[in-house]
Amino acid sequence: MILVSGATGGIGGETCRILQQRGVPFRAMCRKQEQVDSLHGRGIDAVIGDFDRPDTLPAAMRGIDTMFLITVTILALSVIARTVIKPQRAR
Repeated sequence: MILVSGATGGIGGETCRILQQRGVPFRAMCRKQEQVDSLHGRGIDAVIGDFDRPDTLPAAMRGIDTMFLITVTILALSVIARTVIKPQRAR
Protein backbone atom coordinates (compact mmCIF):
# COMPACT_ATOMS: atom_id res chain seq x y z
CA MET A 1 0.00 0.00 0.00
CA ILE A 2 1.17 3.54 -0.81
CA LEU A 3 1.05 6.38 1.71
CA VAL A 4 0.66 9.83 0.14
CA SER A 5 1.90 12.68 2.29
CA GLY A 6 0.68 16.17 1.43
CA ALA A 7 -2.54 14.59 0.18
CA THR A 8 -4.55 17.80 0.39
CA GLY A 9 -2.06 19.91 -1.56
CA GLY A 10 -1.76 20.34 -5.30
CA ILE A 11 0.68 17.54 -6.13
CA GLY A 12 -0.51 15.18 -3.39
CA GLY A 13 -4.15 15.77 -4.26
CA GLU A 14 -3.52 15.02 -7.92
CA THR A 15 -1.55 11.92 -6.96
CA CYS A 16 -4.49 10.72 -4.86
CA ARG A 17 -6.92 11.42 -7.71
CA ILE A 18 -4.84 9.41 -10.19
CA LEU A 19 -4.29 6.51 -7.78
CA GLN A 20 -8.01 6.36 -6.97
CA GLN A 21 -8.93 6.55 -10.67
CA ARG A 22 -6.60 3.64 -11.45
CA GLY A 23 -7.76 1.54 -8.49
CA VAL A 24 -4.36 1.51 -6.83
CA PRO A 25 -4.53 0.91 -3.05
CA PHE A 26 -3.28 3.97 -1.15
CA ARG A 27 -3.77 5.95 2.02
CA ALA A 28 -3.79 9.74 2.19
CA MET A 29 -1.96 11.35 5.11
CA CYS A 30 -3.44 14.62 6.42
CA ARG A 31 -2.62 16.94 9.30
CA LYS A 32 -6.22 17.88 10.16
CA GLN A 33 -9.28 15.80 10.98
CA GLU A 34 -11.45 17.92 8.65
CA GLN A 35 -9.19 16.92 5.75
CA VAL A 36 -9.46 13.25 6.69
CA ASP A 37 -13.25 13.54 6.87
CA SER A 38 -13.41 15.25 3.48
CA LEU A 39 -11.32 12.54 1.82
CA HIS A 40 -13.36 9.80 3.49
CA GLY A 41 -16.43 11.43 1.92
CA ARG A 42 -14.80 10.89 -1.48
CA GLY A 43 -14.14 7.21 -0.72
CA ILE A 44 -10.44 7.67 0.07
CA ASP A 45 -8.66 5.91 2.95
CA ALA A 46 -7.21 8.84 4.91
CA VAL A 47 -5.47 9.16 8.27
CA ILE A 48 -3.97 11.80 10.52
CA GLY A 49 -0.20 12.02 10.14
CA ASP A 50 1.98 15.00 10.92
CA PHE A 51 5.78 15.15 10.84
CA ASP A 52 5.59 17.77 13.60
CA ARG A 53 3.74 15.20 15.75
CA PRO A 54 5.83 12.03 15.45
CA ASP A 55 3.41 10.06 17.62
CA THR A 56 0.92 10.15 14.69
CA LEU A 57 3.27 8.46 12.21
CA PRO A 58 3.36 4.80 13.26
CA ALA A 59 -0.41 4.42 12.92
CA ALA A 60 -0.42 6.32 9.61
CA MET A 61 2.31 4.06 8.25
CA ARG A 62 0.93 0.74 9.46
CA GLY A 63 0.71 -1.62 6.48
CA ILE A 64 2.55 0.78 4.17
CA ASP A 65 5.37 -0.44 1.95
CA THR A 66 5.79 2.66 -0.25
CA MET A 67 5.59 6.36 0.56
CA PHE A 68 5.01 9.27 -1.80
CA LEU A 69 6.74 12.05 0.10
CA ILE A 70 5.97 15.51 -1.29
CA THR A 71 8.13 17.69 0.94
CA VAL A 72 10.93 16.41 3.04
CA THR A 73 13.08 18.11 5.60
CA ILE A 74 15.96 16.70 7.57
CA LEU A 75 13.68 16.77 10.61
CA ALA A 76 10.99 14.74 8.80
CA LEU A 77 13.53 12.13 7.70
CA SER A 78 14.90 11.93 11.23
CA VAL A 79 11.39 11.43 12.65
CA ILE A 80 10.59 8.70 10.10
CA ALA A 81 13.85 6.91 10.89
CA ARG A 82 13.31 7.05 14.66
CA THR A 83 9.62 6.19 14.82
CA VAL A 84 9.03 3.83 11.92
CA ILE A 85 12.12 2.38 10.28
CA LYS A 86 14.14 1.43 13.38
CA PRO A 87 11.19 -0.21 15.23
CA GLN A 88 10.37 -2.30 12.13
CA ARG A 89 13.98 -3.51 11.83
CA ALA A 90 13.86 -4.73 15.43
CA ARG A 91 11.08 -7.21 14.57
